[in-house]
Amino acid sequence: MARPTTLPKDWAKLAEAMGGVTALATRCGVSYQTIERWAKGDFMPGQLTQDAVGALAASVNVDAPRFHKKPKAKPKARRVR
Repeated sequence: MARPTTLPKDWAKLAEAMGGVTALATRCGVSYQTIERWAKGDFMPGQLTQDAVGALAASVNVDAPRFHKKPKAKPKARRVR
């Protein structure tokens, strides 16, 4: 059974082509949480992994998903008294 998730469109298309996020994760050798972290930009995998995901996408005739890193939130300025 597919797990409910909200992924960016490019990742959702790949997951759908693979039979769901869990199936995609199994094929990549990671957990579905890791797929969600990659898709949301919480974690950036290495270049070899990015290339492997791109090749996997090509094998199912889907555009390779984009990897991006979320910018770190700036810490709030503290007032000095």
